[in-house]
Amino acid sequence: MRVAIISGGRHKSDISTNSATHIYNNIRGSCAIIHMIRVSPDGTWKENGLVTDMHRILPTVDHVVDLRKDVRNADESKLISSLRLIDHFKDCETHDHFKKLCFQLSVDHPRYFIIRKEEANVEHIIHDMWRRVHLPIRVTPNTGIGAILTSYEYHEVVKHIKYLHSKNEDVVVEEVKDTVRFKIVSIRNLRKKNIYLTLPHVVNNKNSTNLNEIIADENINELLYILNRMYKVIDHKLLLVEFIINRDKVMILGYETKPDLSEHSIAFKLMNDLGITFDEIFKAAP
Repeated sequence: MRVAIISGGRHKSDISTNSATHIYNNIRGSCAIIHMIRVSPDGTWKENGLVTDMHRILPTVDHVVDLRKDVRNADESKLISSLRLIDHFKDCETHDHFKKLCFQLSVDHPRYFIIRKEEANVEHIIHDMWRRVHLPIRVTPNTGIGAILTSYEYHEVVKHIKYLHSKNEDVVVEEVKDTVRFKIVSIRNLRKKNIYLTLPHVVNNKNSTNLNEIIADENINELLYILNRMYKVIDHKLLLVEFIINRDKVMILGYETKPDLSEHSIAFKLMNDLGITFDEIFKAAP
């Protein structure tokens, strides 16, 4: 197996760098070649501190593990496609894209608003929204990169939106259901299953540690049904999915197409609990 692991990029994400190091340490014993590529904010490719480029690296590998939190440029996508490489992590999808997908598939999700960075009258929008949604409110950068705020305070919400706008981010504002939230890793085509799910991780449970009291087999089956429909539209192998059980029904809050996969991350812990290795995922591709 010959692999290129790509991290860094315009957002200079420590998460992508730490994930890349962790994946390298996990697969290096089973790979003939591993290229560790660090991409600078200006798009320059470097390996071992030396400048290189995609035309030197990509033709020498079979697998691409792109952990950058960027939208991949067209030339890179075209080259990866023309070489028919196995592409494990593609573009980061925005929250806006996820919400549109839920609407397209008629999947339940919390009410939300997108406030574009060009919007000048943030106070008026939030004041109008405040009367129509349940509190608290969650404010999330559309790209998923940056600080997330959950708050009951109007002025705090407005301030955080303006802060994210100053960072050139569109903002997703949504109501938060006051219930237990879960995260789970979903992997396509693993261990003879079309969709393989890890055990759920309880994000904010204060009352019970018994998952069977909160989430039933019927909920897991419903989650599988929803994910199966989503996978027919999105072209990703691994997702970190956040969801709740609302009135005995699954409601998906979002998913990450490039989650933190470093040693102490939630996603890796859920995989490791079931003995799932990166080597196993890569060899099971596509």
